[in-house]
Amino acid sequence: MYRTIEVPCPTTKRKSTLIANVLKLYRKTAEIIANFQWFLFFKTGSFSRKANIKHLNCPLSERFKSTIQYHVVVPTLESFIGNFQERFKEIAFASTPERNGLFQKVGTVSKFV
Repeated sequence: MYRTIEVPCPTTKRKSTLIANVLKLYRKTAEIIANFQWFLFFKTGSFSRKANIKHLNCPLSERFKSTIQYHVVVPTLESFIGNFQERFKEIAFASTPERNGLFQKVGTVSKFV
C-alpha cells in the first residue's frame, strides 16, 4: 500500500484550458491514426507501428503523431484483434466441428491475425 499526500497544483485557467485543448487534439489525432491503421490492416493483414503517417492531416507535430501511433493506437488495436480472435475460437470450438471444415477456417483466421 502506498501513502499519498495531496499536493496543490498551481495551474492557472490558461494552463488548464491549454491542457484540455491538447487532450482534445490528442484524441482526434488518435482517431485519425486508428482509421489509417484499420485501412492498413484490411490491405496488408496486420497493423504497423512504424507506418508512415506524415501524410495524415493533424494539427499535432510529427513527434506527437508517432508517439500516439506507437504507444496508444497500435497496441490497443492489436489487443482488440487478439481478444476477438480468442472469442471466435471459443465459439468455433464449442460448435460441432463437422460443419463445413470449421477447424480449417479457424486456422485460416488465426494465420492472418
